[in-house]
Amino acid sequence: MCWYELVSVLLFSWLLWRCSLVVWPDVSCQNFLSDFITDRLGSSNYKFRLFTNNVTPGTASVIGDFTEATFAGYAAIAANTITWAAASLVGHVAQSTGSNLVFNNTSGGAVNVYGVYVTNSSGSILYFAERDLAAPVSVANGGSYVYTPNQQFKSIN
Repeated sequence: MCWYELVSVLLFSWLLWRCSLVVWPDVSCQNFLSDFITDRLGSSNYKFRLFTNNVTPGTASVIGDFTEATFAGYAAIAANTITWAAASLVGHVAQSTGSNLVFNNTSGGAVNVYGVYVTNSSGSILYFAERDLAAPVSVANGGSYVYTPNQQFKSIN
């Protein structure tokens, strides 16, 4: 191998190392999702809460962006009350759906709900949020807002 070829190989190797992408194989995403559900969402330290203001969650969202529901009958729901299906793979995406969460309205009037956000038990740390595709959803007095949690993990590289 001549000097030029050696330099080219070394440069190419360095570029691959420098620009490498971490790839999570499908089974790793599935295992990580299972662990996340068991270790995190299986804890009473995570609370699912409703938000009643017209906000669309995004990558820059913070806890102060969400107004938690305060209507009579409403209570945040601990994540450890959810029963999750085993994580499965569909099109390179690990996913699992949890049992329905039911938030009741006994306020005497209809209330609007825009979505769900998840925090620590004290409500001071935001973990994730989801706006209802039909927002605002009007929940009649004596009615319930039903949310079906779903988690998905995917390698983007």
